[in-house]
Amino acid sequence: MQTIYILKNCIKSYTALVKLYKTPDLSTTIIIVGKKQSKHLLLDKRVKEFPFIINTLPTNIGLIPKTARVLPLKLFMSLRDQYRRLKKKTEEINKKKVKNTISKIHGSDGSIEIVLNK
Repeated sequence: MQTIYILKNCIKSYTALVKLYKTPDLSTTIIIVGKKQSKHLLLDKRVKEFPFIINTLPTNIGLIPKTARVLPLKLFMSLRDQYRRLKKKTEEINKKKVKNTISKIHGSDGSIEIVLNK
């Protein structure tokens, strides 16, 4: 479960919202805050800029819990993109690997023929 805080009428937040719209996730909660609410959130020392993401649900009044970890959304998106590229690359490597199969063929004269298939 993750929660994303987006600042209303902010260009960075708008581009982040577009990126999130293109790659949806059911475990993501989006909270859009105004200037007054953003001042309350910026009092927390862990929040440096908007938009940001936390790894838990917010409290009942929308604040960040003490146990939550805070990341700038830009950093989170880049880490997620790197993970997806790495996963895709390993899948391509696994597809390229062809398993060698060895089969034995018994001849009618009692001989054994070993065939290596690639």
